[in-house]
This record gives sequence, C-alpha cells and structure tokens, in this order.
Amino acid sequence: MTLRAFCPGHVTCFFSPGRREDPLESGSRGVGFLMDSGSTAEVSERPDSRIEITLNGEPSEACVTRFACGLLAPGRGFDIAIENPLPLGQGFGTSASGTVAATMCIASIIGASDDDALRVSHISEVVNGGGLGDVCGMIPGSGFSVRETAGFPPHGKCSPLDLAHGRLTVAVVGPPISTASVINGSTAQMISEVGAGCIDRFMGNPTMAMLFACSNQFSAAAGLEGPHVKRAARLLSFRRYNWGMCMLGNSIFTDAPEDVVHDIAGPDAFVMSVEPGCRPRGML
Repeated sequence: MTLRAFCPGHVTCFFSPGRREDPLESGSRGVGFLMDSGSTAEVSERPDSRIEITLNGEPSEACVTRFACGLLAPGRGFDIAIENPLPLGQGFGTSASGTVAATMCIASIIGASDDDALRVSHISEVVNGGGLGDVCGMIPGSGFSVRETAGFPPHGKCSPLDLAHGRLTVAVVGPPISTASVINGSTAQMISEVGAGCIDRFMGNPTMAMLFACSNQFSAAAGLEGPHVKRAARLLSFRRYNWGMCMLGNSIFTDAPEDVVHDIAGPDAFVMSVEPGCRPRGML
C-alpha cells in the first residue's frame, strides 16, 4: 500500500525563540503564513526496519524526517519519496513540510492520528535544529497565524490572523542560511528579545502594513540581513513596494509582482507567486 499526503510550506516573518528541556515546551512565538506550495510525500511500508528517503528524486539523509518517522513507528521501515519545489535552507519551512507530509502517511498506515504526526514532527524539528515554529504554524490551517506562546499544544498556542491581503511573491536572493547556527548561536537571546518586542507591537495593530513594518524592524535590529537581502530591500523600497525577510533565509516576501521581483533578483533567481492560506491535507 502506498499513501500520499501534502503539507504546505511556511514562512515566519518575525519570531522569538523559546527553548525548554522538553521539546514539546520548546518552540517560538511569532507571526507567519502558509503557502499554497510545499511538500508531497509518497510512503510505502517496507518488510524490514530501514527508512529510505528520497528528496526530489535523490537519496537524502533528511534527518528531521527520518527522526520523526522513527519516533512515530519505531522498528518499522518505510520508503519515503518527498517532492518539494521550494529551495532548501531559505526560510520556506521545507524540513517541516516534508516531515509532516511523511508522518501523516505513516500515521494513517499504523492507525495513529494527524495530531500524532504533527507532534513527532515538532519534536524532531526542535531536537535536530530545524525550525522552532513551522510545524505549529501549520496547525490553524489559515493564511496568516500568530504563535502566541512557544511549544506544541497544549503548551503552545497558535491562532489564525484575519489579515486583508492579496497574493505575495517570495524570492531567493542569496545562498542558504543554517537555521541552527542562528537559533543556537550567541545572538539567540538578543534575537528573542527583539522578536518579543516586534510581536507585541504587531498585536497592538495586526494589519498587513504593521506586519511588513515589524518584519523590517526585526530583521534589521536582530542583525539578520546580509548584503543580498539589503540590496533587494533597497530596490523594492525605492519602487515603493513592501517587503520582509523570510526567517531564516536569504529570501524575501513582498507585495511586488513577480516581474518586478525577477527584475531585482535576476532572471535565474527562484521567484514564486503564492497565496497565503493552505493546510496539510491527508491522503491524496
């Protein structure tokens, strides 16, 4: 039996990491959005205990997915094929979406729930240095959401945001960034404090204009903008478009149309128009 499931990518706009000894109590506060693009996993059970994973047709260690599958179905083996058009390491939640899609398939195979799949996916993200909030950001199944408290429910709480918005454009403007090097680095405490202030400011006036303003404040004050993001930001601002940095990547989200972003990022850059708002879907 082969099962397929889809999970959308997730962009965090600004965040405040919060680590505890228990991975289920660890995570982040923050604001982000789901995209209508993400990971599709195809899973079949093996007769042995090996977990074989391919990503876009190539063998992959996929440590976050592998660990989560082992937690959900210890001692059982699976062939897992994940397809995802989004670039890795660019703040699009690819490790989370691939893991959730795979574990949702395995949960169906073994008679577990989607909540079980999400829980082990969150644990694996925390333990293996992936994102601290992407999985929780997928739970409301809305366009935009706010992670009000860190951790996986019931420790954490993530609520939908009713924001008036149109399509956004996401684009990669530089090389990948290691999420673990930032959230576990020497500046983690400073990032947490800056992020907390931005979240509180945004929640006082939760609009798209304030979301872009707080995104800009966060990436600048936290020292996360490299030269590639700064260049794209300068050119977009000059043309009077709003923008924000995807956490964590050399990538941006903006209300500028695709052709304008291609003109700025270059004809060979990854640029995609997305509609915020898509939820993980079970068997396809």
